[in-house]
Amino acid sequence: MNLKAQNKVDFSQGHVQHAAPLALPHTVVDSPSTASEQQSDCDQARWFAKEVYPHDGALKAHLRRSFAAVRDFDDVVQETYLRVWRRQLIRPIDSVKGFLFTVARHLALNTLRHEQSSPIVDVTDFARSSVIGR
Repeated sequence: MNLKAQNKVDFSQGHVQHAAPLALPHTVVDSPSTASEQQSDCDQARWFAKEVYPHDGALKAHLRRSFAAVRDFDDVVQETYLRVWRRQLIRPIDSVKGFLFTVARHLALNTLRHEQSSPIVDVTDFARSSVIGR
């Protein structure tokens, strides 16, 4: 398994701090990470801090406004960031803001579909519940 240093990014300043090794998914290499891989990780973190994170407030406001029924939009935002990060590793994104908002919209719609197909019902009075035997 390929181990790379886990990066902590201070998005407001664009700084990257290396921490303990982190096993990355979908990698099957037994050698430690190279200096060029670590540099690539730093470049990716800087790209994210410069190109993606500045849209954080607008993205969250858009999700709150357009998808108010989503229970936990922070999960949608985090999954969006992960997918944008992975996509950028594969091939550069031409319009980061457009891609970011499109991914977030698709994830929010999928979340709503999932929540509608398997709703969580709050049962506070078990005596009146038809599921619990009498």
